[in-house]
Formats: sequence, C-alpha cells, structure tokens
Amino acid sequence: MVKTPDNADRGEAGSGHRRVARAWSKTRRGTRASNALPGLAPYASSKAGLSHFTAGLRAEVRGTPINITLAEIGPIESDMMTNLRSHAPTRRAFERLERLRLVYDLPMPVVVTALVNALARDREHVRLPKRDAAFPMLVEAPRTITQWLLTGVDHRPSTTKGNHGNDPTAQS
Repeated sequence: MVKTPDNADRGEAGSGHRRVARAWSKTRRGTRASNALPGLAPYASSKAGLSHFTAGLRAEVRGTPINITLAEIGPIESDMMTNLRSHAPTRRAFERLERLRLVYDLPMPVVVTALVNALARDREHVRLPKRDAAFPMLVEAPRTITQWLLTGVDHRPSTTKGNHGNDPTAQS
C-alpha cells in the first residue's frame, strides 16, 4: 500500500518513520523569479508560479511526513547564463546587479553542496547567494503571514461528516 497524507504514519515518537516522501522544486532566483529582468518575463513568471505552487503544496501536506524544499538559486556558471547575457537589456540588468554585488555566477559544486545539505536537514528553502536572500523573503512574506494565521488548523481531509477538523464554528 502506498502511504499518502491520508494514511501515512504521522511521524509520532517511536513510530520508526521519519518521512514518507520528499518533494523538491527549483527556481533560479538570480534570473529573477522574485522580480523579472528585461528579456526574462516568461522564464521569471514560470519560476514565480513554481514558487507559489510549492508554497501551496507545502500547506496541503503540512502535518504529514512529507517535506518540501524550494531551491531559489541565483545564476549558475553555465551556457544558459552566457546565452542570456547575449540579449543586451538582460546583460545590462545583470551587470547592474553584479556591480551592486547582489548576484554573481555561482559555481556548480557550491550549489550542489547547498542542495544536498538542505535536503539532508529537511530545510524548506535553499537561497543562494545569501546576500540576495532579501528579495525572495519579501515575496514570501504574505505566505508566511498566512501560515502563521493558520497555525493549529487541521489540514487533513475530514473522514467524518459535519465538523471538518478542529473548527469550533463548523456545524454538524
């Protein structure tokens, strides 16, 4: 039988189960999922959508042994970055951010090490470079506030009719 959020061991002490599954999604923040650069509107909007989807999925599986890690990684040394910089408006935008020391091309070994460490520690986010972390944190603020507001709400589907979770206002 496949364990799902509905039937999975919830990871209580002594259960012997730490987690059932791990989900991972990646956005490239240096190419601006949190704010689009010239020439990157389709790419940045797809990454912003992935970031929001990850937040929604995380809310859906809260309280289960499923962990979700969102990787918001800046530019990585690659052919892709070379190609992006061939478009003059994009190149000028990156040059400005580089002069401000907000972004730089990350070496692949640094990215891989950060991702492996985050997955091993069940971290919700990997944000590189760290000096640029403020941008996605600002975008994440409304989601974080909503998460705080929903603290204590039972996110599991109800198996009985009437009261859905711990909502004292629900009618039976």
